[in-house]
Amino acid sequence: MSQQRPLTDSEAWRIVGWLEGGQTQAKVAEATGIAL
Repeated sequence: MSQQRPLTDSEAWRIVGWLEGGQTQAKVAEATGIAL
């Protein structure tokens, strides 16, 4: 089981930017190590 921790503001905004840029949720999750 993975360890949970809150995202920092900068991490959250980076993810938002990737999603707005057309990346899929799966690709962003893989790149950041976040489980869907």
